[in-house]
Amino acid sequence: MQTPPSDDLPLKQRPSYWTRFITESREYPSGITAFIKKKGVGKSLYYHWVRKLKPFHPEWNDLGKDRQHHLKRAESRAERELPKTEVSERPRRRFFSAADKKQILDEIDTTPTGKVAAILRREGIYSSAIQKWRQEEKERGLEEKKRGPKTNSGTEEIKKLRIELARSQSSSHGRMRLFNSKKSCGSLENPSGGRRYDRLIQEVERATQETGITVRTACAAVGLPISTFYRRTRKNLAPPQVHRKRPSHRALSLAEREQVLSILNSDRFGDKPPAQIYAALLDEGVYLCSVSTMYRILVENDQA
Repeated sequence: MQTPPSDDLPLKQRPSYWTRFITESREYPSGITAFIKKKGVGKSLYYHWVRKLKPFHPEWNDLGKDRQHHLKRAESRAERELPKTEVSERPRRRFFSAADKKQILDEIDTTPTGKVAAILRREGIYSSAIQKWRQEEKERGLEEKKRGPKTNSGTEEIKKLRIELARSQSSSHGRMRLFNSKKSCGSLENPSGGRRYDRLIQEVERATQETGITVRTACAAVGLPISTFYRRTRKNLAPPQVHRKRPSHRALSLAEREQVLSILNSDRFGDKPPAQIYAALLDEGVYLCSVSTMYRILVENDQA
């Protein structure tokens, strides 16, 4: 590549030279890339001067790529046709009323064999739906289903228990307002946790015996956790097992422990700690026990 002519110019004349050079390149018919290739100037050097001089030439704001590239891109955008998109309506679940079910079943009964599939395709249903409708018709007739939450079998019992509990609480509150107990023991109108749980457990036991409902249903009615009910009513039949620690086969015997104690209390080691005694015996080639065992023997004999 040729040496740019601006390198031979003084520093003050280089901006004016590059201004003319960039203006000519913008007006060149074949584009900027062809112009700088013809002049033997690198593209990186060209755009370096473009970035330096661009603040002084607002008309260069569109100078990001050469003109030929912009023309090709505009032509490709014009030729490109975006596909037409159609937003389909959101499908809805079809609802069959009792009259619709009755009409479809009657039509199927009067249709000859081999043409029932056409009816199913027309209505958009499966043969399993026909079997389900026939079963409903045999059991209770094709009646409209009520929408909403399903009723539980123990709902009435729970309502009765709540009414009875509210009545007992209101009557007990009238008697308990006569007493004033200390805050630490809990007031009688608002008993503490233990007495409150005992009262709720009695209500649950009474409800299960009189009405025959389950413990879970009764606990839900009075607002008592079922785990608390079982924890407070269970009885420990067998006492807890005591796991005894097995003696180690490396433990010292009674005679060996007495021997260690006698050495620790001897005139030679009577005023020395177990660590020094342990080191002195090792120097002589004698090993009795560890330092911690010496301390345990002294503690057992109240000498630590």
